[in-house]
Amino acid sequence: MDGIDAVVVRFEANTPISPLTPSAYTWLAAETYPLSEALSAALAQARQRAEHALDHDLATPFEQPWIQALDDQLTEAFTEAALQIIEASGVDPSHITAIASHGQTVAHRPNAVPPISLQLGDPQTIANRTGIQTVGRFRAADLAAQGQGAPLAPLLHQALFAHPDQYQVILNLGGIANVTCLIPNREVVGFDTGPANALLDAHYRQHHSGPFDRDGRWARSGEVVPTLLARLMADPFFQQSPPKSTSIEHFSPAWLAERLQGFESQAPQDIQATLAELTAVTVADALSVASTDGPGIDRVVVCGGGAHNQDLLDRLRGHLCNVALGPIEFGPVSADHLEAFLFAWLGRARLLEHAFDTSAITGARHPVVLGEVHSPQAHATD
Repeated sequence: MDGIDAVVVRFEANTPISPLTPSAYTWLAAETYPLSEALSAALAQARQRAEHALDHDLATPFEQPWIQALDDQLTEAFTEAALQIIEASGVDPSHITAIASHGQTVAHRPNAVPPISLQLGDPQTIANRTGIQTVGRFRAADLAAQGQGAPLAPLLHQALFAHPDQYQVILNLGGIANVTCLIPNREVVGFDTGPANALLDAHYRQHHSGPFDRDGRWARSGEVVPTLLARLMADPFFQQSPPKSTSIEHFSPAWLAERLQGFESQAPQDIQATLAELTAVTVADALSVASTDGPGIDRVVVCGGGAHNQDLLDRLRGHLCNVALGPIEFGPVSADHLEAFLFAWLGRARLLEHAFDTSAITGARHPVVLGEVHSPQAHATD
C-alpha cells in the first residue's frame, strides 16, 4: 500500500442499491493521498510478522504494542484523508451522511479456524475524530456466515455493468487479481485468481529505485522461465475451485523468495517476465474453468493498477484468444478509484440495512448485511 484512495459521492434518495444507473449518483471529488515511505515499510513488515505468526501457530500478534501503534498511525492517515477529500469536494462536513472505511488488510485467512481477516484503521476512532458516523468492518458478517469475506467488488460490478445480452468479465488487476463473471440470466460469480501487481511490484523494487515497472517494460525485456513458472503455479490456491479468495499476505515477497531458490543465476528481468506470465496464465485458466458450462465470453474489461501495464495486457490478450479486452469505462472519474467507490456504495447499503446474497461469490450460507456502523462518541478522548 503506497496511497489512500478517497472519493466523495452523492447518492440520490430513493434510488435502488442495484442496478446502479448513472442518474443515481454523482462524483464530487476523488483523490489518492500518498503514504510516507516509513508507514508503507511498516505495513510490509506487519504483514510478514502476522503471516509468520499464523504459519507457525504462534499466539496471534494482533494485540501487541507494535501493531497497535501501526493501527493508530493508519487510523490517523485515514482520518486525515477523509477530512481532506471532504474539503476538496466543497461539501460542508455536517452534510456528510457517513464515512466508509475498509481499512488496510494485514492478514487474511478465511479458511482458518476461526477465520481471520484483520484490517487496520479503527472506524470508531475515525468517527470520533471527524464527528461523522463511520462504517467499517465490511468483511466480518460474511466470514461469520462461513463465507470467504472476499472479494466484495463483484457486488458493485454487477450493479454497474451487468448487461442483458452480453457475457462480460470485469478483471481487477490490483495487488491480487480477481474476476467478476456477469453471465446474462445467471447469478454473479466472482473470485480471486492469484497475484497481479503484488509480486511484480515487490520484485521490481528489489532491483530498481522506482515503485513499479511502468508499462511492463522491464518484464517485456525478459524471457519466461518455464520451470520457474511451473513451480509458481504449483501453489495449491490455483487448483482450488471457487468460491475462493487470497491476499498479498499469502503471495508475498517471502513466498516468492522461497520459490526462487535454485534460480539465483537467472536474470532478474526473466523473473519479472515469468511473474507477469503467471498472472496472465492464472487469469486465463480461471476464466476457462468459469466458462465451461456457459456461453463464450463477449468481452473482458480491466480495472486496477494493472490496467496500465501494457505488457501484462498483451500477455492476457495472447491467452484470451478472440475475446475483446479493454479498459473499463466508468464515468467522469478514473476507474482507479472504483474500489473507493465500492466502499462508499457498501456504506450506503449498510445504512439502508440492505442484505446481499454473496453465496455465489464468497460461499456465505445466508444473505448478509455488510459493515458495522460506528457513531461518534461525544466524550471520546482519542
